[in-house]
Amino acid sequence: ALSNLFLEYAPFGDFAVTTSVAIKPEKDYQQAFLMLWQDHNNYAKIAFLHSHGGDKVEVAISRNEKVESRLHETKLTDHAFFRIIRRGDNTEFDDSSNGRDWQMIDTLKIPMIDLRVGLGACSPSETESGAPSIPAAFDFIRFSKP
Repeated sequence: ALSNLFLEYAPFGDFAVTTSVAIKPEKDYQQAFLMLWQDHNNYAKIAFLHSHGGDKVEVAISRNEKVESRLHETKLTDHAFFRIIRRGDNTEFDDSSNGRDWQMIDTLKIPMIDLRVGLGACSPSETESGAPSIPAAFDFIRFSKP
């Protein structure tokens, strides 16, 4: 079961989706993300995560179980705004520290069907109960025209 992921069907046609999340990743791969999701083998995401000693923004794409990860340096701290803009299969991934001044991180052509949009957080580290945990507070999810 996907207990750390919230999914909603994407609007028909071109759209932009924006969210805001408070998270403080401190261990490698702790993260919060905004994603496009077809199924567990086909998705694309923009994430704020900790990786090898520092915070990064990751754009990751999974196509037929093959994951490609692109890490980018970031000035984000413990609050991130993410936006994905979709025009046909063309997909733009943006971040912002304030929700007004956007920086394009990556653009990719990503064919998908039966598209959903998701919010999530995950951590590979284990708590005392054995379950992975990273607190993440999403403020909103907003759909708009690109």
